[in-house]
Amino acid sequence: MSDMKRSGSLPTATDGHDTFNFDGVFRDVNNKQTRERLYAAQKLVSEGKVTDKHDNRNLQRILKEIDLYQERHIDDSAERNEAVNWKIVCERRPTRYFERWDELPQSIFLLKSWKMEDGSLRVLVGRRILSHQWIANKIRELHCSLIRGSMLLGVFVDLRIQDDGVVVLYRQLTAPEKKTIMHEIVHIHLQEMELVFPFPALQTEYKTEIHCPDEGWEIDETLALQLGEGEVYLREFFNSVLKNIRKRRLVLV
Repeated sequence: MSDMKRSGSLPTATDGHDTFNFDGVFRDVNNKQTRERLYAAQKLVSEGKVTDKHDNRNLQRILKEIDLYQERHIDDSAERNEAVNWKIVCERRPTRYFERWDELPQSIFLLKSWKMEDGSLRVLVGRRILSHQWIANKIRELHCSLIRGSMLLGVFVDLRIQDDGVVVLYRQLTAPEKKTIMHEIVHIHLQEMELVFPFPALQTEYKTEIHCPDEGWEIDETLALQLGEGEVYLREFFNSVLKNIRKRRLVLV
């Protein structure tokens, strides 16, 4: 990280930068009065009194993601199993998970290419939950690029594409099993894993992929700092990779 900073990279909150004070997925919600209005809006949503459809949908999404996080988050202090009994896991009845096209289907992911003891392919399915960076008011997006054990749903069985969304079938994992599996992936199987995000976010009415308008790419320093915070782990990872490459004449494209 220090190498990146010396090369002129913008600072981030993780670096100790003190300009970050975000609350929510909107830009620069620093003002106390504005935050109070946001919380009041959330209360109106819960009471069904918001008339603006766009605001209502966004606020409902935030509340739903908070509930999902509280339901699935696994604390770092939770213990993991010594080993996962895959025979027992594969005997469990499939569980159904549904995500609408206009919600966050882009947060469903597959972890592929982990070989089972018999040599067959094992595929895990997961769904991102609230980023710890969003919770700490460092980024405005609900989710980030970091995948954790608490985001795993289970062993992938099948999927169904519907007009209103996507259905994923999986064999559910317990919290200790999720921690064990993620530990093994990171420390043993990382080189053979493939992380895939198969679904885009679509507008339900027209089934067209949501895209950023031209004005959305107008970047100022404040937004650049937010985007930089979301790339903290990527920069750390690639720094470590580059330091381990023992070549004098190295060209990166």
